[in-house]
Parts: sequence; structure tokens; C-alpha cells
Amino acid sequence: MAYKQIRPIIVSEGGTGVTTMTTAYAPVCAGTTATGALQVASTGLGTSGFILTSTGGASLPTFQAPAASSITITGDSGGGLTGNSFTFTGGTTGLTFAGATSTETLGGTLIVANGGTGVATMTTAYAPVVAGTTATGALQVASTGLSTSGFVLTSNGASAVPSFKVVPNDVTWSVISANQTAVVNNGYFCNKAGTLALALPTTSAVGDIIEVANENTATGTQFTQASGQQILIGNTNTTSGATGTLTSSAVGDTLKLVCKTANTVWRVTSGWGNWTVV
Repeated sequence: MAYKQIRPIIVSEGGTGVTTMTTAYAPVCAGTTATGALQVASTGLGTSGFILTSTGGASLPTFQAPAASSITITGDSGGGLTGNSFTFTGGTTGLTFAGATSTETLGGTLIVANGGTGVATMTTAYAPVVAGTTATGALQVASTGLSTSGFVLTSNGASAVPSFKVVPNDVTWSVISANQTAVVNNGYFCNKAGTLALALPTTSAVGDIIEVANENTATGTQFTQASGQQILIGNTNTTSGATGTLTSSAVGDTLKLVCKTANTVWRVTSGWGNWTVV
């Protein structure tokens, strides 16, 4: 009886050169020579997530933990940031970062100390912007009076937002024919067929002006007063309060009144005619 020897088919004949892979599921690598028996790269095979990694040209690759990814961010100053995880923060600027995956979104309101306005809206279109209540406070809008054409931006003092007001000592004239309350910094051609009662305004500031010209009848213009109010004309004064009046005596009589004491006392600074003081 003849026996035949069984042997592994060598690499040069298209075989593996081995009869066993030694480790299940392990990758197979070439031998140590071009025709050497194949080898198994099994080191670390049992650790899920490891990757086959070269250990150099003269040794088997092995399974190893993947190297941490690394990104470098270089700023204008302070050096670069290197790593695989970064946190972006707005610090004390008022800005914040938010996002996910590869996108970060910048939001918030940049504060004055970092070159911003400190506000997200100017509240009123076309209004001038002024500084805040402190050196680093949010900016403010000077909008009061903005809707009145011809008004000018006027200081209200060091601790208040400026506002639009009529040009100082500038009077707007109109023709009237009915009893009414005078408005500061306005002039009136009084043209009623009879006495026109023009009441002093309840609110006035020192320097406010009221002017009148009597146009219709001799006694066609009469200033009336509220409690505590009074008109000073030359060395004569009207009676303080609601009983005091100042009345024209002829067509063409004119007067200019300037507020001397806020809300109450007015001084006649110029005029024409002989006004009747009560």
C-alpha cells in the first residue's frame, strides 16, 4: 500500500504555506519573505474599535486604539489651540455661541465695552443715538419730538437724554378765532369777532415765549390765568390767580410774554398799545 505525504501548499505555488490561521477572524498578512508562509495579525483583535496599524516595515501590523484627531486653531494673539475638542465662549462680551456638529452660531448683543451698542434695536427709526447712562451703558435713542419738522436736538442737562424741541426763541405763528389755551413758543393773530380768551399754558419753562397780535375788535385779545399764575407788565402786575386778566384796547395791539417762573409767572418784554390790567 502506498502512502502520499500531505503538506501545505507553499506561497510560490499559490498556497498559504500554513495549515491553520491560529486566530479566528484575524486579518492575514504576507510572510517575512516574498514566499514565506502567511501570518496572522491578531494582537489586540479582541478590543472593539481598535484599528489595524502598521508597526514598521519589518514587523506585523497590530490592532491599536485610533490616534486622537487633532485640529489647530491659531488666533491673533495668545498662541494656537490644539486638540480634538474645543469650547467657544463669548466671555463678557454679551455674545454667545450655540450650535451642533460642524456649525457654530454667534448670537446675543455686543456690549459697549467691547465696541458694541448694548441693544438689539434702536426702537425708533431715524432717531439720533446717544450714549448710555454710564460710560459703558447701552446706547439710547433721542426720539422725543422727532416727528415735529423743524425742531432741533436740545440738551436736557447732564443726566437726561436730549430731545427735539422748537428752536430757542423761535415762535410759530397762526391765525386763531376761538378761545383756547396758548402753547409755548407760539404766536397768535387773534381774529375773533369779540373777545378771544387766551389762557396761559399750565406748563411752561423759564424762557418760553408767547406772542399775540390783536386783529379784529378793540378788546379782541384777553389773557386769562389759572390759580397761582400772573403777568408782569412794566411796573404793574395782574391779580394773581384766576381773576387776573390782561386785555387789548385797540386793533393792532401786540405783546410778547416770556416765562419768568416756570408754570406761573410771565413778563411782558415788548409790545404796542394800551393794555388793560386787572
